[in-house]
Amino acid sequence: MYNIAKEKIKQSKLGMLVFSPDAIKSDLTGSIISKIKRDTGLNNTGQQWFQHEGNSIIKFYQNSIPDNAPHLHLIQKLFTYSKVLVTFWEGEDVFNKLQKIKGASHPADAKAGTIRSGFYCDNSITNLMHASDDADEMLREMDIMKISDIPDTIYQGPEMNVRGFKHNGGYQLLTALQQYVRPLDEIKRSIFYISHDDIPADMDARKTFNLVSRALKKIEAETSDDTIKVVIRYFFEGKADELDNILLNNPGMPVEPWSRIVIQSSSVCVGKWGRLRIDDVIYKLKAMLGDSEYLISGSSALYLNDISVKPNDIDIWCDESNLIKISKKLNIEIIKDENKIYTANKVLLNMDGWEIEIVGDVYLKSGRQLFIDEQIIKRSKENIESVEDVLCEMLAFNRKNPKNDLGRVLKAISMTKVDFRYMANRLVVWKINPAILDLIGE
Repeated sequence: MYNIAKEKIKQSKLGMLVFSPDAIKSDLTGSIISKIKRDTGLNNTGQQWFQHEGNSIIKFYQNSIPDNAPHLHLIQKLFTYSKVLVTFWEGEDVFNKLQKIKGASHPADAKAGTIRSGFYCDNSITNLMHASDDADEMLREMDIMKISDIPDTIYQGPEMNVRGFKHNGGYQLLTALQQYVRPLDEIKRSIFYISHDDIPADMDARKTFNLVSRALKKIEAETSDDTIKVVIRYFFEGKADELDNILLNNPGMPVEPWSRIVIQSSSVCVGKWGRLRIDDVIYKLKAMLGDSEYLISGSSALYLNDISVKPNDIDIWCDESNLIKISKKLNIEIIKDENKIYTANKVLLNMDGWEIEIVGDVYLKSGRQLFIDEQIIKRSKENIESVEDVLCEMLAFNRKNPKNDLGRVLKAISMTKVDFRYMANRLVVWKINPAILDLIGE
């Protein structure tokens, strides 16, 4: 690789985005490239095809997908099915911009305006693309794909294809059922079709999922065919392997290998559509908590600051007096959580598919205490949420895999500006050596 290209990568001026086989199969690459250019100002400077094999895709995702992930075999099937399109992007702050425009892994969690919140995306496996997190990851990924130089060729995909559904598992299942009932009369067959006019013109992912899922559930309710009922029930229950077994062994329902991969991928991810976007849940939660003083913490706070993370739950942190106040307001009992790392009182609840953990003062096994004070509350009210306090909390915990707090801190710092002086003062207040900041290259 030319030294100038490496230097641009290290300066966050040259990034990489890889279109997965599903984006290519649905003819959406040209349309997505146009959106990236329009929304980020980045320039697509080169493209190259690459064919993964089993080991290369495992190595490629080794830092983001654990070996025991239940859907790992589907990722292997997807990326060994056909080639990926590797694209290179040039511009300032390129890694951050590509992460933001890409959106969360699951379209149900993706912010409005991101790619995965649209383009008919319905699951976190056939979700169109991968973008390198940072310079080190990009260089590692290029090495795996044996790319030693930045190509200057450009693949001209179609500009727009509003019928690009080959990555949408719900729609692929609907298509398979249409083939299965073809011999039936037109009146019975009519319930298996979605009007073209009903398909969202803006390609919104949630609208599309709602449209397709309503169609499938209507079929399940109205058909007398037991096989169809079981197939649809397995799809929504996430029984992807059982569903695939039926599709594979039912000669009356011919489903090509590609469609089976996509249907399985949607099935294992379908549960997340039952919950609201995290932004909407936090808005409702704030209304419920009223005048209580608290801090949105953990990955939820980083997400609210536009840092590319994937919260699995929502963490709220407050002092003991406010924890009692919140407990009474929500009419939920306080419980004590004592584990290997810390002891803390908590209130736990579920809202719109999200687990919410409201925590009081935290007592680390090291003897230190982490607590909310007036300064933290003031900073939280002045900003969306204070990134610095969240990062200090992670440094105090310093958990290893799978949490890897130091790694998360480093990633967050690479994606936003932080006040290191305040972080040092906060660590002193919590009686933690601020020299830990030396580890992150302050």
